[in-house]
Amino acid sequence: MKSIKWVSFCASNKVLKTMLHFFPKALNTTTPYPVTCKLGLFGEGENANSVMVEGVRLNQASGILLDAAFPQLNGDYSGFIGITAEVTLRQQSVILDYSNLIIELMSFSSSVKFSPNRLNENEENPSFLKSFPVLNDTLTETSLIIVNSTLAESEVNILNVANELVVASLRSAPLTAKEYSLEKVEDLMSKGCVCVLNSCWTNGSLSLLRFDREIPVGVCVYVLCRDKTTKKITSCFNL
Repeated sequence: MKSIKWVSFCASNKVLKTMLHFFPKALNTTTPYPVTCKLGLFGEGENANSVMVEGVRLNQASGILLDAAFPQLNGDYSGFIGITAEVTLRQQSVILDYSNLIIELMSFSSSVKFSPNRLNENEENPSFLKSFPVLNDTLTETSLIIVNSTLAESEVNILNVANELVVASLRSAPLTAKEYSLEKVEDLMSKGCVCVLNSCWTNGSLSLLRFDREIPVGVCVYVLCRDKTTKKITSCFNL
């Protein structure tokens, strides 16, 4: 059987809800074959468990609210929760590689959508080779979400690309999704920044950061931006 798996984070509390949008797609057939969809949930203080989502079909968009799939959450979980999503098709000749999953974090007044990290256990995780931008200004608060879906502890250092100084050391426990604010290391990020921002509505800088080592398969990192005043999430992207 052909399968694709994603690793991400989600939320279920009084402020944020999570919607999962599935797009199982294949270019070599138009037949709406039934697709097996399995969701797994894990996090600090949360027992790992999984459910099967019914009604998902090939080349047809579908979705489910996280609280509907896991009623035990009941909107009372503080912080972020780790989640895995796996779609499987029995037809060997059908290629699922074009499939996608969108995570939507919804509040009362807005929502933010992002693509989760696709997991391929046969490939190395190339995230440590990438540099990624971090905005440090009077309007935006940036943090990193480390999702560890493995059974081993993981540790990685974040370096400033401009001067190779260690900005932060991040450690994640097994089966957790944890947020690390970069607000306390803004001074280290601004040294050797690639761009200085000076306008009528904000002042700050744009820095490039990178990891100092290869991240294990099953460990994913997301950049999360919030409004500094309201703390409302404004954007998110995976590395």
